[in-house]
Amino acid sequence: MKRNRILIYIFSTFLLLGLVLFFFATPIIINAAKLQLQNTFPASAVSIEKCHFNPKSSLTFSNINIKRENAYNFTIKEVSINYKILQIFKGSIDNVRIDDPFLNVNLRKSTAVKLAEMINISGPGIFRIREVDLSGARIKLATKDLTLDGRFSLGFSPGEKKARHIDAVFDKLEIRDVLFEEVRIKENPSQDIAADFSVKRIAYNKAVIKDLTGVVRSVGGVLSLDSLKAQLFNGDVLGDIAVALDKNREFSIDLNFSKLDLETLVKDFDLDGKLQLTGRLSGNISVSGRNLDIDDIRGTFKTASEGGLLVIKDTGFLEKLDSQAGQPAGMAAESLKNYAYTVGIVNVSLEEGNIVLGIEMEGDAGKRTFDIVVHDMVLIKKGAL
Repeated sequence: MKRNRILIYIFSTFLLLGLVLFFFATPIIINAAKLQLQNTFPASAVSIEKCHFNPKSSLTFSNINIKRENAYNFTIKEVSINYKILQIFKGSIDNVRIDDPFLNVNLRKSTAVKLAEMINISGPGIFRIREVDLSGARIKLATKDLTLDGRFSLGFSPGEKKARHIDAVFDKLEIRDVLFEEVRIKENPSQDIAADFSVKRIAYNKAVIKDLTGVVRSVGGVLSLDSLKAQLFNGDVLGDIAVALDKNREFSIDLNFSKLDLETLVKDFDLDGKLQLTGRLSGNISVSGRNLDIDDIRGTFKTASEGGLLVIKDTGFLEKLDSQAGQPAGMAAESLKNYAYTVGIVNVSLEEGNIVLGIEMEGDAGKRTFDIVVHDMVLIKKGAL
């Protein structure tokens, strides 16, 4: 009799706990999730409309909204967390799926760094997530130095820092004064952990790169753009880019240029009134830096064997050349009235935040050497963020 009472008592206790969980588990889980999101997105209003909890295998949140006044609005249709009970005790989750997230950021008076400061990701979470899938994601971002408008789907493994699949289209991407139009990235089944990408047009100042193609990879915390091909000044560009996906965002760019048309360059930069220049130029350039700041530029270019013609019309520039060479006034103007060259070399370097072009030219009229300093390059000014 006593044993039956104990069994009834145990059964009643579990029944009561089950009823409590049934009626109160969902509100408790929603509140816990809201607190976590408010910690991640400080000073934001957070709401979660629904929660479905299956203790054995999954937890689903629906219609999530995270909003910070005069900064951003982040909505998510659904987040599904799938797990196995035994793995939970080991601190592991199988998969997190995020459907239809939309991030709308308007911080036109602040930089992208300011947005990063608004989000608190202080360290690793309680659980290790094996796979994350984003489906139908949309982002519309506008800051002082970064503009982005596009949509994408993405699958990746956080532990391995490796993307599994990606399909993205960005109508517009502008980093400071560099504009990228029609950026497309799509996984390539024939290549492991790689995706093909293309950019219809890249514009900086008056320079325009057309029909850029290549392969993008994300492995070991490094984003790589390999086998780059593009058209510039009626010539060809080949190269590779690598960016570290950490807080320093160190990057390196190695580009090779072939048969750039100097006459097209002059026309594209509206320099016709200052000089006339013909010929073809080939060479390479390497750029390195971090966080959008360029630390170093090195490059060497040589003209094609047929040479070309240089006529400088800008009298102010000619006066500077005379002063630089210690020559009498007007000597540079006379020597560069109609200078036909057979050999041309351009050495590129970075000095005090400015690009320096060291030019050496040689022809029947003799040798000419001078430097051109490119000032006000927004991308390479320290502290421009």
